[in-house]
Amino acid sequence: MKDKSLPVVPCHIKELNISCFGCCGNNFSSKKEILKDVLLNTQELTQEGTITDLSQEDLIKFRDRFDGDNALSENGLCYNLVDLGSSCYGCPLHDKVKFILPDDSNLIINNGEDLRINHCDVNEECETFTAWKSMSELEKKDFIFFVKKFKFDSYNYSVENGAERLFKLYKTWKSKLY
Repeated sequence: MKDKSLPVVPCHIKELNISCFGCCGNNFSSKKEILKDVLLNTQELTQEGTITDLSQEDLIKFRDRFDGDNALSENGLCYNLVDLGSSCYGCPLHDKVKFILPDDSNLIINNGEDLRINHCDVNEECETFTAWKSMSELEKKDFIFFVKKFKFDSYNYSVENGAERLFKLYKTWKSKLY
């Protein structure tokens, strides 16, 4: 029987209260500046209303407020990354955003259409995400146990995944166990 407590993707691990936004930018500046950018992005998304009543037209307007050539802030973060609540950071334009939403969320953000197409690199996947897709449930639990030891916040988890260091450390750790 499949363990429903396991995340569908490693981009938000509810059990650890962390999200990864490593593929949503590069060369991140300080944690303080990145969190300010997330707050600003969230405010810009919700200025027309609340995050629970956004139409697809609202999302496209939000996405297109900056052109695709200028999709990153000066701090290195995508202008579309927002706080979805309960320490869950994500892109409301992503077709899979529903998989990372907090359990208590009543957000209906998009209808499953990938609104990132022609705006960002929709094929970007970190090593952790790529490996996650083929991991067994036991391996996913091992990975979460491993990550838990670091007591990461979302910023550190994102930086380590974005730099491709975290999964390499996990593989080394795992090889020493078995």
